[in-house]
Amino acid sequence: MWQEGLWRIMRHLYVQPRELVVLIEDIYSKSRSAVRVAGELTDWFQIKVRVRQGCGMSADLFNLILEIVMRLAERGEEKVGVMING
Repeated sequence: MWQEGLWRIMRHLYVQPRELVVLIEDIYSKSRSAVRVAGELTDWFQIKVRVRQGCGMSADLFNLILEIVMRLAERGEEKVGVMING
């Protein structure tokens, strides 16, 4: 999922509280990890975290993106839709 677009959409839709948008963005963009090798911890490094399958927030975040896509599709002169399973 396009994360930068997701944050913009959340701000555009005025998701409240505003701190919630910042918190979710931080969870995905400021994640760091370290690895323990032979009992020693390596230096911390930045990791790229995507919206996780099975995460409780994943469906809601995906639906936010889809909501905007469908709103934009309705604005066009040609009526468009989504074809599922064929």
